[in-house]
Amino acid sequence: MYFGRVTGHLRLQVSASTAGPSRPDSSHLRQGASGIVVYVVGRTLYVANVGHALAVISSQGNAELISRNHNPYHRDEARRIRLAEGWISPTGLIHNEVNTSRAFGYFHDFPVVNARPDIYVRQLTELDEFVIIGNRGLWQYISYQTAVDIARSEADPMIAAQKLRDFAISYGADGNTMIMLICVSDLFRSRQPITDSLVDPEVYSSINKKRAGKKADIVDRTIARLKGEVSPPTGHLCLVFTDIRNSTQLWETNAGMPTAMRIHNNLLRRHLRTCGGYVVKTEGDAFMCSFPTTLAAMWWCLIVQLQLLREPWPLEILECPEGKEVYDEHGQLLARGLSVRMGVHCGTPVYEPDPITGRMDYFGPMVIRAARTSGLALGGQIMCSADVVRELNAKIFENGQDTEYSEFQPTQAIEAIRQMQIALVPAGEVKLKGLEIPEMVSLVYPAALLGRQDLDASGSHLSTSTSTVRVQLSIAQVRALAMLCLRIEALTSGRIFRPCPEQKECVPDIPLEPLSDEDVLESSVMYGDPNLLLPPMNEKTSDLQIMMHLDSLSLRLENAVACLALKKLSDQSSAIVTTVEGHEGIDERTLHLIISLLSRC
Repeated sequence: MYFGRVTGHLRLQVSASTAGPSRPDSSHLRQGASGIVVYVVGRTLYVANVGHALAVISSQGNAELISRNHNPYHRDEARRIRLAEGWISPTGLIHNEVNTSRAFGYFHDFPVVNARPDIYVRQLTELDEFVIIGNRGLWQYISYQTAVDIARSEADPMIAAQKLRDFAISYGADGNTMIMLICVSDLFRSRQPITDSLVDPEVYSSINKKRAGKKADIVDRTIARLKGEVSPPTGHLCLVFTDIRNSTQLWETNAGMPTAMRIHNNLLRRHLRTCGGYVVKTEGDAFMCSFPTTLAAMWWCLIVQLQLLREPWPLEILECPEGKEVYDEHGQLLARGLSVRMGVHCGTPVYEPDPITGRMDYFGPMVIRAARTSGLALGGQIMCSADVVRELNAKIFENGQDTEYSEFQPTQAIEAIRQMQIALVPAGEVKLKGLEIPEMVSLVYPAALLGRQDLDASGSHLSTSTSTVRVQLSIAQVRALAMLCLRIEALTSGRIFRPCPEQKECVPDIPLEPLSDEDVLESSVMYGDPNLLLPPMNEKTSDLQIMMHLDSLSLRLENAVACLALKKLSDQSSAIVTTVEGHEGIDERTLHLIISLLSRC
């Protein structure tokens, strides 16, 4: 299928005259359109797009972008535009005219703006629900996750698309707003609504009911848009305790922690609504949650650990040792951003509502055992008690006997956990503080994060470390700033900086054609070797040396920008001089100084 939008006002005029074809309007050649193609073969999804027409897939209620927004300010696109000798205005427009770097049409800006698509291939699974295709009229006003939340609230795809359109218009969208919603869950089951109730309505009929006479606990509109929070579970239930690793040091030294905490809290609360969990209370960055069933709690823990890797963490978090990206030997991402440890235990606690908050609270040895189990976990780990493991063996691995609560485990949670192909790693018997009976605990990992076990065994980043968590200076970013400095300095002489061609390692026997004298002497281009012109830096460069380079680069940039500003003034030097000469408050010496500065530009 093809989906696109023409940017501009292109009208087709049909004439009844029998005369020959009229000459096309030249203004039509300066127009263009975004487009996207979604092609499904079996259970393989292919997506190709140009411009601002994007596709987003909902996987267990999580929005995943499966196309690329061709923004001119994107680093890769900006580099390509520079190599094609194009330029981007401060407002983000190519040549101060086109707002996308890839599109059909815009022939007057070719090859800076071209129609080469980005292609995305994805193997669909039973966790995938539907695909939302939209143009800029939708995505400029509604975020990807909000669009998925709105669409999941309707079982009919047509009604869901209409609801998305109405939301976009209410937020200010005008012109062409084009939306398409495609159900892919039908590939795995004949007829089933987009959303299934996690908890059996006959057993827990109170789900999605709001407590009368009380205001909503969550005022975040993105969370309030989801289905209601379950009523507090009673009787036999499952408790989960979470905590952020080394959060105290992060709060003291990392400026990105406030933003990271909002991302963390929204993620946990969002999936609590999806998985049927109840927030008992929070203390700092720690959550205490209860679930009606054990596997619902396990599903929530697993999906949160996976989604933590995909969140848009602040750069300050990603550049510190506590939040940097960690990969295994096969290139699989194991850690990124905040690292959360979790402990899971099920049983029958004592419960009663808190007289101050009105929320249900839990007490007794079962709660203590759950809290102590959480304390055994390290960052990025899920520690489970023996009771939880028995339920996993009965319903997930199917190598154990059913418990008395196995029949109440939700089917959706069982299918989701099986899709993750979890691994169970016994951690042995542990004596818990304050409890006489020891606990046999185990670690649970989704298959994608099983490499964390090897990292922890080697005493790596996932362990509880007390080392400094300050933000590290990035060599790559400093070099990028230095390249920007070279380009701006070249502009002060009216030239474009262009690196000398380098010999490719893959073809060492084929010599590159050297630059001719005409190329070197070209007045509009400044050729140079960045390795010689940039300050020498490598991974062993100290922070003090990097700060000295940054100080030098900032001075060079300031001088280059000031020179460009004076050159801009020189275009109006005669008007400025005339105005200044007619001003009575300026003495002759100041007038000569102004004229001298303008004459040097």
